[in-house]
Order: sequence, then C-alpha cells, then structure tokens
Amino acid sequence: MILRTQAAAYADCINIISKVDLLRHLGHVSVPALYIVGAQDLAATPDEMRGMHEATPASLFQIIPDAAHMLAMEQEEAFNRRLLAFFAA
Repeated sequence: MILRTQAAAYADCINIISKVDLLRHLGHVSVPALYIVGAQDLAATPDEMRGMHEATPASLFQIIPDAAHMLAMEQEEAFNRRLLAFFAA
C-alpha cells in the first residue's frame, strides 16, 4: 500500500495534517489511551508524544527502542506485545 501511494497525494495528506490542531482536545479524552513511539521517530518525536500523553487523562506512554515511525513494521513483536497488553488491561 505504501509503495503504491502517489508522492503528491502523500505530501497533500501531510500538509493537511500539519494544519489541524487536535492537541487542544486531548484533555477531554474520556477513554484509556496508549501512546507508543519509536525512540528514533522524527515525524512524531518521543518528546511530542510524551506531551500528548501528559495532556491526555488516563493515558499510558511507551517508547520502543531501535524503531522510528513505522513501529508495527520495524519492531512488530515489541509493538504487538504492548498493544495487546493495553487491550487486555
């Protein structure tokens, strides 16, 4: 799917996402939330994700070492283990 994505469409998507401010709503999240980030993520950095976690009530924050932005592909086992533990709680 990623390889079939047109570069211009991807760039348009990133441009749109960069203009949407959803962060101001995080304090109103009323369900459990899990923020998982790769230690080397440059698109959604660990510091940015930690900030989102701190703004979200009842959220958890976890960093996966040796991973960047595509966690489920780069560190499949570590990602799935954390996700399944979150759903089981």
